[in-house]
Amino acid sequence: MAVFYTGGKDSTYLLYYLSKQLNLRVLALTWEIPYMSDSSRKSIEGAKRMLDNVEFITRKVSNNDLR
Repeated sequence: MAVFYTGGKDSTYLLYYLSKQLNLRVLALTWEIPYMSDSSRKSIEGAKRMLDNVEFITRKVSNNDLR
């Protein structure tokens, strides 16, 4: 299962529910943008430590693509 993961409350709960409650292997996809909050970044790092059956993939959006 793949989930777009922003580090927000809703996507963090969804990731937890799928991986821990339903015991699914999950692919968490995140677009790293300059507007990402510190809280989201901390949430993502915490999820990486706690959710062992989730594979995290992060891609950075280039500044040219943001323009």
